[in-house]
Amino acid sequence: MPATYTIDPDAGLVRIVCSGVFTNQEMIDCMERLYRDPARTPGMPSLIDCREVENMQVTPAGCQAAATISATLLDPVQPPWAVAVIAPQDEVFWIARTFEVLRAGSPQTVRVFREPTDAQRWLNAFRA
Repeated sequence: MPATYTIDPDAGLVRIVCSGVFTNQEMIDCMERLYRDPARTPGMPSLIDCREVENMQVTPAGCQAAATISATLLDPVQPPWAVAVIAPQDEVFWIARTFEVLRAGSPQTVRVFREPTDAQRWLNAFRA
């Protein structure tokens, strides 16, 4: 499966791993599953690891659809939350940055990083 997630209630974190061929539909399906999962606590930050993506097929239109889903399903009921994306590959990095820009000004603060340590450091600082 190109996108899987685990909810770690002890760490207060959602970990998402994207791999292989990653498409708009796979991204949206994962988001919808996660956002409807009763184990997910409102405001719980996420760490999205895209290091295993081999072929990025998410488009700017897919990013817009994902931003709309976030705005519709979460913004009205969520406290502010953080999403750190690990994206070392150029094509993944720029698509993730598109999502970051689309979510600017919303309760969801998205930041994209090339290095996992930078992503984790930012996420820890955001939660502090």
